[in-house]
Amino acid sequence: MRSQRGDLQTRVKRLEEALEQLTGDDGESMLLEELADARAGAERLRIRLGKTERELGVGARQKLEGLKGNEYLRHRMNAAALKSRVRSKLVAQKFERARLERAYHHQVMRMFYTCFD
Repeated sequence: MRSQRGDLQTRVKRLEEALEQLTGDDGESMLLEELADARAGAERLRIRLGKTERELGVGARQKLEGLKGNEYLRHRMNAAALKSRVRSKLVAQKFERARLERAYHHQVMRMFYTCFD
């Protein structure tokens, strides 16, 4: 959640800079709407992060503080997230390939039977 918060804050800053550099009304309303959405998302995430941290007990909060800078844990979590994304992409690709093979098979059979009619 903290990395998401940092990403959202960076996005808000970029949108604010783009709004300052904008010279014209054509894209201003769209940019203002996107900026408002980004700010609202950042605020919701800030509230959710604070609530989650408050729900932790004293011992869990101390453990969290101790683990924040742990590089091994960060690499381990990044590897787990990457593994999960790769696995989900592989499953999606498997089902997409099966659909394509079925469509190809139906097309070939349709062409085969139309040749004999």
